[in-house]
Amino acid sequence: MMVRRMKRILEIGNWPPPVCSWSMSLVGLRKELEARGWECRVMNLNENRRVLHPDYIDIQSGWDYVRKLVRCVREGCAVHVRVNGEAVKGYLVAFLALLAARLGRRPALLTYGGGHQQTYFPAPRFSFTLRFPSTRYDGGASSFIPPFGTGASTAAQFPFLMQRALS
Repeated sequence: MMVRRMKRILEIGNWPPPVCSWSMSLVGLRKELEARGWECRVMNLNENRRVLHPDYIDIQSGWDYVRKLVRCVREGCAVHVRVNGEAVKGYLVAFLALLAARLGRRPALLTYGGGHQQTYFPAPRFSFTLRFPSTRYDGGASSFIPPFGTGASTAAQFPFLMQRALS
């Protein structure tokens, strides 16, 4: 009899409290991944990151983040990190996560969120998105991935994307 190894993923992002769209989308994503047979670990990056809790991995300092990140990658976790498009520190956190996954030969996924007006990724002056911000191209998962926090469709697409990355 062949024993299947459980798929593991480390989600790096905000976990409630406080309740916000980012933290609630991570709660929904975790539920969906676990329902599909994934072991989903969450590394909390918000202002409550130092509080010990069984639902997430606490972060006490920058070195603690690196140590726990490397441990999860060594234990076989794929890495998904989400960055706020306006937070400079977030890019360093994401870079370290992607580097650790790459060195550990594990799949990694980077997503970012922000608003329509981005400091680091501004839209061109006459862009389609500025004129029609509610218009979305739905050409399939390989063509376009909606930003996280847009509802159940994102949670439903994410396991498919990670499965494709793992194979």
